Amino acid sequence: MLHSYLSPHRAQLRFGSRLAFIAVIADGLGRCQSGLRLEGALSRRRSTLQRLVGFVAALALSLIELSAAIPGAPTAVAAVRGAGEAVVSFTAPLSDGGAAITSYTVTASPSELTATGASSPITITGLTNGTSYTFTVTATNSDGAGSASSASSAITPTAGSLAGVTFSNTGSGSSAEVKATAVDAAGNIYLAGYFNYGDATSFSIGGVTLTKIGLEDAWVAKLDSTRTVVWAKNFGGNGASTRGNGIAVDTAGNVYLGGSFDSANLTTTTPGQEFWR
Repeated sequence: MLHSYLSPHRAQLRFGSRLAFIAVIADGLGRCQSGLRLEGALSRRRSTLQRLVGFVAALALSLIELSAAIPGAPTAVAAVRGAGEAVVSFTAPLSDGGAAITSYTVTASPSELTATGASSPITITGLTNGTSYTFTVTATNSDGAGSASSASSAITPTAGSLAGVTFSNTGSGSSAEVKATAVDAAGNIYLAGYFNYGDATSFSIGGVTLTKIGLEDAWVAKLDSTRTVVWAKNFGGNGASTRGNGIAVDTAGNVYLGGSFDSANLTTTTPGQEFWR
């Protein structure tokens, strides 16, 4: 009769992969020696075979427990180009390996430049304008880094772009800020930020023109997976400063925007639609 015993050693494996592997081997041998008993008269060959099967089973179980200690790979990685940089969004892995994820690392290819952050999105800088890049993401917990995600679609940073789309305006002394990004399951990218108009009367986002409402207007835009602007909207109040600082999208495609404003009468230049309710 073959008896096996399981020992709770998951916590012991969280001291580094090298020590963990040694612990796995020792645990597998220990399970063979103390967890397997032979009863009755068996041949030496059968005894040896049973011990070997027991060791392999124990070792396999230990390795399963070891592999579960690091996080899974992030998914839905998408990059939005900028001037010498990219904003990389992703979805957290389904498994954190049993320990909280402490950081994510984005790696650019080529160049192997990296950037680290606590959550999505992460901005990676130092890229060369005109060079095509893809990006992968790894998650890290107390056991170490998990496996890398699948690579994002390629993007090419350019000097005249900001987060994947070209901005232009009708005046001077103006600027555009991208403050947040989100990615849906289809790979569409959502951007949020604000315009500081200066003496401009409008801003253009990827060919979509938005007319000035206040001193600063919040804006939100949707890009498809090829970085083409699907729609863009702005909203604000007369003489007011309005800013978009956060964005999220649910599985039904509803977009949620967070931000700040200093006017009670916010409007949009899109007729028949209300925002910031």
